[in-house]
Amino acid sequence: MKTHLNKVMQKILLLMGILLIASPAYALRCGTNLVEVGDSEAKVLHYCGKPTMKTKIKKKVMLDGNRESITTIIQWTYNFGSSDFLYLLNFSGGKLVKISTNGYGY
Repeated sequence: MKTHLNKVMQKILLLMGILLIASPAYALRCGTNLVEVGDSEAKVLHYCGKPTMKTKIKKKVMLDGNRESITTIIQWTYNFGSSDFLYLLNFSGGKLVKISTNGYGY
């Protein structure tokens, strides 16, 4: 009985440790700061610095099956060097809407 309780407690503590360490999904760590989907361009710029590159992407969006609209996505690229990924941050309306990677940096 005591051994079983110890194993259960070990599993609970391990799970709690993983949850405390894990970063939120769709987040990027810049130094000691974390940026995530929903953050403003200003916050990302403050925490991560100037991006390596900025690109405008025009994207068609279907509104109701018959009509389409064109929206502009601003994509910031961060290159943190060859031992880290290239990070692509997409902004719409001044808010971070997507974080993705594109292989290793250079």
